[in-house]
Amino acid sequence: QLFINNEFIESKSTETMDVINPATGEKFDTITFATEEEVNEAIEKSKHAQLEWERVPQPTRAEHVKLLIPL
Repeated sequence: QLFINNEFIESKSTETMDVINPATGEKFDTITFATEEEVNEAIEKSKHAQLEWERVPQPTRAEHVKLLIPL
């Protein structure tokens, strides 16, 4: 799955890659690549989201970022 515009979508691609844990050499997961169209969509959605984020007052943005500290 891909995470684009705050939602999970199924990729149209059939190309995958195994994710290997470098500490153990064991397969951790398999990811599906995005198509060129999906990458372009993600870029456009990101540009739009950035413009929205810029309109949020700086103190409000700071409060949102502070919520990430425990993560």
